[in-house]
Amino acid sequence: EGLLEKILSSQIKDGGFNLTSIDPQSDVDMTAMALQALAPYYNSEKTYRYVQQGTKQDQVKSVRQVVDEA
Repeated sequence: EGLLEKILSSQIKDGGFNLTSIDPQSDVDMTAMALQALAPYYNSEKTYRYVQQGTKQDQVKSVRQVVDEA
């Protein structure tokens, strides 16, 4: 698992990010940091396969999809 997949898999159910994936509410600061890390990959059409930590569901998404959800 690469760094991008690790960040993407940390997205929680409400679309944002938090320090722990078990917290049901996103944190604005953690979401902002995740978006900054993902920004260079926003225009890429590449998709990534990963298991979303909070929901334990398999996901196949592009960085753009995750950023837009956040």
